[in-house]
Amino acid sequence: MFGNRVLGTGGFGNTYLAHDTSLDRNVAIKEYFPRDYAVRTQDHSVRPRSSEASEDYAWGLQRFLDEARTLARLDHPSIVRVYNCFNAHGTAYIVMEYVEGETLDDRLKRRGRLNEAELTAILNPLVEGLQQVHGAGFLHRDITPKNILLRKDGTPVLIDFGSARQMVGARSQNMTAIVTPGYAPLEQYSTRGRQGPWTDIYGLSAVAYRCITGTVPIDATERVQGDELVPASKVGRGRYSEGLLGAVDQGLSLKAGDRPQNLKEWRGLLLKEGTREPKKKLTDNQRRQIRQKIVATGGDRNALELLAAELDYNPKVVDVWLRLYEKDWTRVARQKARGKHPSPQVVLPVSTSKQHPPTREQAESGAQYGTRVKLSESYWQSLSRRFAKNGFSLEGIALLCGLVAALVLAGLLVGEWLVGWLLLSYFAVLLLAVILGALFWISDFLRWSVQQATRLFRR
Repeated sequence: MFGNRVLGTGGFGNTYLAHDTSLDRNVAIKEYFPRDYAVRTQDHSVRPRSSEASEDYAWGLQRFLDEARTLARLDHPSIVRVYNCFNAHGTAYIVMEYVEGETLDDRLKRRGRLNEAELTAILNPLVEGLQQVHGAGFLHRDITPKNILLRKDGTPVLIDFGSARQMVGARSQNMTAIVTPGYAPLEQYSTRGRQGPWTDIYGLSAVAYRCITGTVPIDATERVQGDELVPASKVGRGRYSEGLLGAVDQGLSLKAGDRPQNLKEWRGLLLKEGTREPKKKLTDNQRRQIRQKIVATGGDRNALELLAAELDYNPKVVDVWLRLYEKDWTRVARQKARGKHPSPQVVLPVSTSKQHPPTREQAESGAQYGTRVKLSESYWQSLSRRFAKNGFSLEGIALLCGLVAALVLAGLLVGEWLVGWLLLSYFAVLLLAVILGALFWISDFLRWSVQQATRLFRR
């Protein structure tokens, strides 16, 4: 096993990326290195900073190993797996699963907020995993967005447990060095604070508050002087369910006794049914704007995720967009490559299910069962366009007929019967041509109608 690079450093230890040569896999190795008590020697070993610090160093080392052995007994996809722990170089190391992905903190920096579907998809697995941790008589004590990793499939993983770090900090009376402002409850700032599952519930609620509001909650020590924290139920009203908002607000209570005392109670609040303002029906213009925004992304997944979050859509819709709009993105890319301006008309492909007939909105939007049908041009507009292409127009033909009729009438009135009869004969021939043209138009209209109906309702 050999190390590759440093993944993170802190006041309690360092984490390295390493490769397990025997099992041919990457792992994360956490080293016990409390900077208040330890120093590194020239041979890279670790020893207590002084003889007075030896007792505290040894005591913290034992807590570090106890934490590793406790975590090794847990088996949940949302709790980082511990493979091994060992002593070496005067200190101890924990070999853990290396999770590839981004932290929740990185995602929030990129997107600002999460919608309810995304948030609950993160909270529910974490609650299940933490229930195992609490059942083993253990606490995390440092639940923050930076300590929540998101795998590529979206599964959250809780890392960097802070129990041993908390106990060492309590022993050294240096509590501010081992808490994260905004995510730590008041009892973690005191060596006499009574901690329990409600302590982790505060951290989970603080994480959810940031996902809802886009801001970190006010630090607990500042709230004691005057609680100016805006409730999540006020910030997220209409965008999140009352059950979720109520659970977050209650979980952020300053007094430990006012919070749910265990995760089962808190999860019950999360699942509590509440009213939610119904979404307004989109107008045709709003739907058209959404389609144009989808096509404008060019198929970039990050841009589509941002758009889905902006519209408060389920994040799974991104996969649907990637599948259904592929042809549109290809068409726009080809038009840009040829130097042409992309067509602004975009139709919305719908479900390919054959169990339901098309709705009126689907037919009017020009999309049915994945086919694209342009219905914006009427038959008479099409006919006028074809005449104009050949140098004629319906208005011009009508004007010509009126002019011929006027000449015939004028010829009859002035008594020039020969001229009148010649013009009348010409008019009769022209009238016959118009009648024949009308028959052609009728047959053409029927053929056009059949073609449009066939393209619209075919599966």
